[in-house]
Parts: sequence; C-alpha cells; structure tokens
Amino acid sequence: MKNWKFIISCMIIIWLGLQLWAGVNFKDHTWPFIGFPMYAYKRGVTYDNEVQKILLHGQTVAGQTVEVIPEDFGMYSTPWDNSVVPKLKDSTTNQQMAAQLIDDYNRRHPERPPLAGLQLIKIHWQMTETVPVEMPPDTLLFYKRN
Repeated sequence: MKNWKFIISCMIIIWLGLQLWAGVNFKDHTWPFIGFPMYAYKRGVTYDNEVQKILLHGQTVAGQTVEVIPEDFGMYSTPWDNSVVPKLKDSTTNQQMAAQLIDDYNRRHPERPPLAGLQLIKIHWQMTETVPVEMPPDTLLFYKRN
C-alpha cells in the first residue's frame, strides 16, 4: 500500500471541497457537511421586521429637553434595558420609577440643570429590501413632576 498517502490526501481535498461547497450554499439540507440552520432561509428573507431603539429624554425645570443615558443614573445598558425600561413602560410602576430616576439624576449631577420630567421615546425603523424606513417616534411615557 504505497499510495495510502495519496489516497488520504485526495479524500481530505474532496472533504474540504464539499465543506466549501456546503458553506457557500448555506442550505440546511447540506447538513452532513456543514449545518448552518441560521442561514437555512438566507435567500427567503422577509422584511417585515422592525428595529427599535428606546431613548430617555429629561425635561429641565426651565423647560429644556436633554437626552439622558443610563450612565447618568449610574447604570450600564444591559441592567438598564432589563430592569428600568420595563418598569417605565409598565403603567403600574412608571410614575414611581420616573420620580425615583429624577431624584437620582438631580442628586448625582448637582452641576447640571435639575430635571423636572422624563419622556420615554421609542424610535423605530421598518426594514424593507432596499432601505430601512424610519417611522414616527412613539412616546411611551411622559412624566412631569408637579
């Protein structure tokens, strides 16, 4: 069996070629070679998805609108998105949470103009085949301290 190196080399080249072919096609039925179920419907993508971003704006006592970020309240984005934003969206907890955030912001930033209100805004885009279409923003919460 002198040709065993040649036979193994050919099998490896064929295997790699099949791997490359399966990877380029991104089909789910090519699984024995490469299974990419996340790409299984690559060519049949539907564009009915919506991309959204939640913004928080503060309103100063003087009536100016300023954009505030989670770091202004001593938080990072992930805990903010998972704990604070749902409470601001919920009608049973949003007033209490907004008042607490205003107090926290004013305590943390005495050098800035104090906040008297908060506004939670959702900006969103409808995805199409060519470009994302920006939709009108939705106000999810408007809280103003008396």
